[in-house]
Amino acid sequence: MNGVNFFNDGNLQNNFDIGFTNHFNNAISYNDHNLSFNDYTNAGIFYNNINGFLSISNDCTNGDTINHDAHWYNNGHTDIWNNFTNIDTLDGNTGGTFCVGNLSTNVGVVLGNFDFCSRFSGTFDINSGTISNGITFCAAGEICWGNVNENKTISSINIFPNPVKESLTINLSNFKIKTVEIINILGKTIYLQNVNSNEINISRNNVPSGIYFVKVNSKEKTFTAKVVFE
Repeated sequence: MNGVNFFNDGNLQNNFDIGFTNHFNNAISYNDHNLSFNDYTNAGIFYNNINGFLSISNDCTNGDTINHDAHWYNNGHTDIWNNFTNIDTLDGNTGGTFCVGNLSTNVGVVLGNFDFCSRFSGTFDINSGTISNGITFCAAGEICWGNVNENKTISSINIFPNPVKESLTINLSNFKIKTVEIINILGKTIYLQNVNSNEINISRNNVPSGIYFVKVNSKEKTFTAKVVFE
């Protein structure tokens, strides 16, 4: 089965070979065979089961920008040949493999005991979001062409408190912060500030309660983290 655009708003069970150009999952999808996309967004629940082989030739996002309850269970093998962004929960408990081709960013939660590996120059930054101690890097026998490891970032960031009540402090070790941006779940920038130091304290002012993304730029690197304003 092949096609161009596919939007799943119900239940999808794949036991054969399926290929689409673009796929958006907003409900529940199960993969037990071969599944391929150009771009893939999971905003619902996706199971890549033990016998599942998922190939994404371009970009992939795991995240629900409205309710933030997207959940991806990776128990088989996943190949993402370009960029991967995890906003919500990536999980796996049966020794699956998850290979990335370019840059992977985690601002959500990664659980379980599966293995990350690299395609081309694939990297995974564990200095933001939450990573389970059971996650391994290039340890499952996959060929690693790049450098996927937990020590990629030479500077760490602290964003506290989270949840935020009155003010938010951002501290970046080793590097100076250039700009700080706060983005709401609709992708709109509600705060942008130029900075030239390692730390900034941001007053909440009139920021409504909700989930936001804090984007911190230095000359060397960009950090992104999810915060909650109570």
